Amino acid sequence: MAGNVLTHLATSLRGSGFTACSSQLATRTGDLSVRRPDVAIFPGKSGQAYDNERAFTDPRVLFEVLSGSTARTDLTVKLEEYRALPSVDTIVFVDIAAERRRVLQRTGPRAWSDVAHDAPADLALPALNLTLPHPEIFARD
Repeated sequence: MAGNVLTHLATSLRGSGFTACSSQLATRTGDLSVRRPDVAIFPGKSGQAYDNERAFTDPRVLFEVLSGSTARTDLTVKLEEYRALPSVDTIVFVDIAAERRRVLQRTGPRAWSDVAHDAPADLALPALNLTLPHPEIFARD
């Protein structure tokens, strides 16, 4: 599912000033903490000047694909660290087995909306000015 999201966003964001990255590029969440979200969207990180970078501190949108071995950390420790980053606008948790999403979007400096989507619905990402179709997230072919 992370590949589905990454592929769609990388294509959709081409020329927008945002770059979609896989978990190979880390997100620094503190002096001693580095996380590897499944997909992260960063502003202004394209071009040769950034080719050798391994971590950035300013993601705009983060995706975590939940699994039995990672869900607990993703939904607790990582969530709090991501919410503390001032650049983060949206955090999306994707539950593959149930085809559900939990979407947190910043509504103020310390305020967030937190909505679970149990029914199929496209994912609006206002910070990126685009929508990610539900079938693109959960495609299995």
